[in-house]
Amino acid sequence: MVENSALPAGVFGQWVHYRDHDEVSVASWVQTRDRTLAHELGHIVLGHQGRPVLELAQTVLPTGVHELAALMLRRECGNAGAAGEELAAEQFAGMLLNRLQRIGRKEPRLRSRWGEALG
Repeated sequence: MVENSALPAGVFGQWVHYRDHDEVSVASWVQTRDRTLAHELGHIVLGHQGRPVLELAQTVLPTGVHELAALMLRRECGNAGAAGEELAAEQFAGMLLNRLQRIGRKEPRLRSRWGEALG
């Protein structure tokens, strides 16, 4: 499922994996929606684990409750692999959109289907 959302400042999109489905949220103010969707799709296709729950909580909670969140979640802060996953997802997005653009010139229906599939 793909939806427009009110995400925290600086967060263009977000992927959340559930047992039976995935959800992708895109900030309503994003001007490059296709790029953001392709980036989040990259995380899914590349089998990334996503952000640790604590890191996500600390981006949306006030600073004063970060220690409480850490205690409640009983996790350590930080994820060394996050930067590599972001780079890989961005590379995937670039390759996918370039491919869609090239093929779309020859096969306009493909671009239309991309739009229908991802809203």
